[in-house]
Amino acid sequence: MLAELTSAGYLKSYRIEVSYQVRAENTYYLHQKGADFLRTHKHAFVDHVNTGTVVIVRDHFHRHRYISLLIAITMFADTQGISLELCSSYFTKSGSTKQGNLQAVTYIPLEGKGYYVPDGVIRTAQSLHLLELYNDKDIKRITASIATHAKAIALGTPGKTFNVPANPKVIACFTHADFMERIIQKLQKTEGFFPMQHLFYFGALTDAQQHFASAFSTIANQPLQFM
Repeated sequence: MLAELTSAGYLKSYRIEVSYQVRAENTYYLHQKGADFLRTHKHAFVDHVNTGTVVIVRDHFHRHRYISLLIAITMFADTQGISLELCSSYFTKSGSTKQGNLQAVTYIPLEGKGYYVPDGVIRTAQSLHLLELYNDKDIKRITASIATHAKAIALGTPGKTFNVPANPKVIACFTHADFMERIIQKLQKTEGFFPMQHLFYFGALTDAQQHFASAFSTIANQPLQFM
């Protein structure tokens, strides 16, 4: 695909970063034709395009919507006088590739050498929240992501990693509200999920942006108490 875009005159060049314990990013340099294409497609959320400079990364659309969720949370916390002691995102990294210890700051270990990287981690004086922005309609991937969160909670690693002696709440935000309903219906039929269902809150991004206080609830319709 990248070779085809290059030969068609959209991409000038591209660079693929491969690394461990982070989400590797692809960066793209555009020809004028590629820049014009982005300008004519408003859904790309690109406000300003310069050819020959980095203008987009592989997860551009996901990152844009994740930041929108983060803004909604931050604004709500501010209006409620809630202090965010820690607010970290997957694209922020610590360490270096030279030293072999580069990893995302939201890195959470699992069993053995296993780990996963939530989109975001927020810690307040009273609780820990793990954020996920689901930007696609891949039911297998999303249910696997939720299962990974459940596994980590059972192991107790999120609380240990971020120094909170309690189970976290998982805020699962969806770009596609209709698809979110399919996920909820699937989980409502999954008995193995029931013991942890009170820790998972589901909501649509549009609702979170309009009124965060009432946007998220469990599969049993218990509202999120963000504090």
